Amino acid sequence: MEYSSKLINNYNPLLGTDVKEKVVKLPMLIVGANNYMRTHLKHSLFVNYDVYLLFQPRSEMVYSPAAFIQGRNKPIISFASVDDTNIQKAFKTLFLAIDEEIKLMELGDVKPINDKLSIWYMHWVYRCPKISLNDVLHLEPYKEVA
Repeated sequence: MEYSSKLINNYNPLLGTDVKEKVVKLPMLIVGANNYMRTHLKHSLFVNYDVYLLFQPRSEMVYSPAAFIQGRNKPIISFASVDDTNIQKAFKTLFLAIDEEIKLMELGDVKPINDKLSIWYMHWVYRCPKISLNDVLHLEPYKEVA
């Protein structure tokens, strides 16, 4: 089953590409990931930000977990995404990328968005197809091609 979406302003922040006439696969929202994130990220992060883990299906032989980060006190959002042949390594790298994005957000390097767009992204995340964290963590690593 393939899902598609036309995103606001024809821009997909997860893929970082212009998708004017392209059909993109929607990322899947990883459910049941709160405790997993709390063991790998700082507790203070969850006071000011909502973090949602996403899993992007890819045609290449890599896993692409991503994160959607939304500020609670001000309407700012950010995305972090990584590619790796091993899902465990990909999540470790993703958590480092989340920390870097949070630092940029706190320094003010990420511009605020309007409230309507913030709400739209929140609804977009919840409309994504769902996949459980347990299923994602048990994916077999791809063999690296030389």
